[in-house]
Amino acid sequence: MINGLNTEDKLAWCEKYGIEAELAFAVGSMHEIGLPTFINPAKKKDKYTHDLYSIFQVDLKTVRTPLFKAQPNFGIDPQYAVTFNLKDGKRYAELYPHIVVIFDVEWKD
Repeated sequence: MINGLNTEDKLAWCEKYGIEAELAFAVGSMHEIGLPTFINPAKKKDKYTHDLYSIFQVDLKTVRTPLFKAQPNFGIDPQYAVTFNLKDGKRYAELYPHIVVIFDVEWKD
């Protein structure tokens, strides 16, 4: 759970926390490194489209909890582990073959 949202509830994530995280990342982190970035205007009609535009198409993966089972299951320290869904990879390859996927990783604990 992050901010009261189940991290596996994609609809809730897309409608609430994801939007806030995308905006904060676009106007914060990306601008800090000199990349002007804005929310994809198509998100008003399709909440599942890619998140951002910069000088390229961007999808943002906001990660706020470590993958706690990474060490016992894969031998990877949880602070260095993230997941990427195969379903997302296939969708990106089909719809946005040149998209850049950015992981915004911040552990609160």
